[in-house]
Amino acid sequence: TPDVSREEVAMALQAIGSSAERAGLIVRRVHDFVKKSEPRLEPLDLAGVIGEALALLSPETHKMRVLPDLTIDTGLPRVRGDRVLIQQILVNLIRNGLEAVAAIPDDHRKLGIAAKLSDPRTIEIAIADSGSGVPPGIAGELFQPFVSTKPGGMGMGLTICRSILELHGGHISYAPADGGGSRFAFTLPVSED
Repeated sequence: TPDVSREEVAMALQAIGSSAERAGLIVRRVHDFVKKSEPRLEPLDLAGVIGEALALLSPETHKMRVLPDLTIDTGLPRVRGDRVLIQQILVNLIRNGLEAVAAIPDDHRKLGIAAKLSDPRTIEIAIADSGSGVPPGIAGELFQPFVSTKPGGMGMGLTICRSILELHGGHISYAPADGGGSRFAFTLPVSED
């Protein structure tokens, strides 16, 4: 291996520090933007919001030959949220799932979307795919800025989803899906209205 000078190490460390500062600034700006935009929190029918997100992605699911498997518990109470922001989360996670199954044969492409009451005050929404999953070394960092499993990915989508959910009093998590692939789940509080 070639010798590395102290100057080269110093320059590399400075570049890493600058990247970390930029990442922090972007996350703070997104978080501030979400807060300042005064989300319109209202009681939402989650099945309707999921249906709207799937309608937006219909050309992509059709092109990919993926028929999402919906499992939405009947009688779910409404959640309290901003319709557009919740749709943004759903579109991002569903699109990630579609991209994850793109490289596998059509007959093995699976995308599941489930919504259930996880406790009397919280609804959990999960999106699971049959793709290759997330490498173990990255799994713990998925929600950090600039961490991406996609070639050329910016690594901001999941960070933005996390910020939106924190604003709503919810959270997001990742786990390997049963049988392979990825499962992203997020929670939203039940509406008091």
